[in-house]
Amino acid sequence: MQVFTYNPTRPDFQDLAGAFAHKTDRELRQAYLLYRLIQNPLLMKTLTTAGQLAVHLHLPVKNLIKHTVYKQFCGGESLTEVMEVVDKLDDEHVYTVLDYAAEAEETEEGFEQALNHILNNIAIARHSHGIGAISIKMSALGHRSIMEKLVIDRNALSQEEEISYDLTCRRLDTICEYAADANVSIYIDAEESWIQEPIDALTEQMMERYNRRQCIVFNTLQMYRADRLNYLEELLERAREKGFISGIKLVRGAYWEKERDRAHAMRYASPVYPTKEKTDESFNKAVVMCLERLPHLHLCLATHNQESIQLVVREVSRRKLEKLRTHLHFSQLYGMSDNLTFALAKAGFNTSKYLPYGEVDKALPYLIRRAEENTAIAGQMSRELQLLQEELKRRKLVS
Repeated sequence: MQVFTYNPTRPDFQDLAGAFAHKTDRELRQAYLLYRLIQNPLLMKTLTTAGQLAVHLHLPVKNLIKHTVYKQFCGGESLTEVMEVVDKLDDEHVYTVLDYAAEAEETEEGFEQALNHILNNIAIARHSHGIGAISIKMSALGHRSIMEKLVIDRNALSQEEEISYDLTCRRLDTICEYAADANVSIYIDAEESWIQEPIDALTEQMMERYNRRQCIVFNTLQMYRADRLNYLEELLERAREKGFISGIKLVRGAYWEKERDRAHAMRYASPVYPTKEKTDESFNKAVVMCLERLPHLHLCLATHNQESIQLVVREVSRRKLEKLRTHLHFSQLYGMSDNLTFALAKAGFNTSKYLPYGEVDKALPYLIRRAEENTAIAGQMSRELQLLQEELKRRKLVS
């Protein structure tokens, strides 16, 4: 993980001039109009469905998508385009978590292509000050159906499936070994609960292997899951016993409705909390649990929740953890919560933007998920709109 160091201060989340300094007047207007659109769930669902169909039918809509929703949430189609964004963020002391957003084909050839993209990204990150971590999904490296079987019964795999899963494990090990040699952190994303158990197990194996002297591998915990606090406590204890550094990335979670719907349809207890308040409580408890164990872990807080961020800032000060800031990282999605990201960076915290990239048509599934998640977070969208509108007024672009 690359680390920025300069004099720490208390972040000012109301500094809109600083938050949007990197945006031109035109880009600011475009962002405002896009967020107004996203705030209408029915309209957004209609447009994303139509966009997906248009791309499938090879209709000439690529440029429209690229210069609207894609431009807001993605870094570019090529690494050349992405590096321009990385450099701009680096100028503001914000590093990048790079993610190739194209959905992998569910074939061994597709998984190998994903592996090569990730290894290439690590090679680029090795020589780039602005890229601090690489994000990966295990479902891009192996069959989801096999992971689902592993959760139910490890002995249920056929010989062919055992061979395929072994290839998945080897791909992950290759990535982590290469990342360790390059001193580049790897964030392994959390996925749906019905395939997460083998992902947790593999990630812990990689931590035990590669997180001895430095923190390379991070596991992502979705704190809307009711079992994650216990899992976090057990993971930290296993790390203490086995002598490796825990890499913990905390998120609230991205599949809440999907988890509840599946649990209802299949008649099992929902694994996620029923309310946002319970999720917030779980997230904040996890934050405190991790801060209490510094410096024996590295913590990434991937959140857009200002209250949780302020909690961390207060706890760092109260617990006198300023000298351990290299163990603490914040991250927000590219195109969102710029007031949080740039204020944290300006205050001396290690902060990043999660930056997906890839060809427009191949990144469309990611964009649709992002749009669906955003329409489900009404409060977040209202805040984004309010901040953009206030900056438009500050620049005297609207009355």
